Amino acid sequence: GIPSAHAQNAMSVWGIIAANRKQVWLRAICIFLILMIGISRLYLGSHFPHDIVLGWLIGGVLVWGYVRYWDTVAAWLSKKTLPAQMGIAALVTLIFIVVGMGVMTVQADIQMPQSWMDNALLSGTEPDPIDPNTLFTAAGSFLGLALGLAWINSMGGYQATGPVWKRVLRYIIGLVGVLILWQGLGAIFPRGDGFLIYSLRLLRYTLVGAWVSGAAPWLFQHFNLTTSSSRPSSI
Repeated sequence: GIPSAHAQNAMSVWGIIAANRKQVWLRAICIFLILMIGISRLYLGSHFPHDIVLGWLIGGVLVWGYVRYWDTVAAWLSKKTLPAQMGIAALVTLIFIVVGMGVMTVQADIQMPQSWMDNALLSGTEPDPIDPNTLFTAAGSFLGLALGLAWINSMGGYQATGPVWKRVLRYIIGLVGVLILWQGLGAIFPRGDGFLIYSLRLLRYTLVGAWVSGAAPWLFQHFNLTTSSSRPSSI
């Protein structure tokens, strides 16, 4: 359970939003959400305090890295060709998977205390703390987002501008696409463990990510639901 993924993700996502916005009220909301999401994990009995604190610390380091290096890395990537950008995305994804599987292999012999197992079973689900499926979910999502963004940037980029009715329509279309790929393929692809299952999960979430950052924006531009960027946005 260490670190808390909820605390880490809350710090990362809302921390980056706070770093990109100067409105005091918006930053206050972000801080409130970060704190409450972490506290909720304690209230629900999902984590110990040190799990939450470490999650916040890791998330904070990621936010610092984003603020410090995002523009530098984006400028470096913008000079690469589309195939090179896609190759880099695939290489980073492979590193994620190799490192993640290595960590899980080291942790494979860890035994949960019986009292924890009994408590978790009260919810009706047997806990599985070492589940590679979560790794391939994250890796596939990253790969898809990176590939889609590189592709849409190669065609001039994308700006989420326009009147409210267009934004609402884009949201609905985008959500429908996510549900089709996520839930639809989830109902078709087998679940469990094994090379084939992990590969299909990687493919599934790669398609979801590519839809979000590439295919859906292209569709919006094609049907005049937004405008193209005058220059490629940062990858």
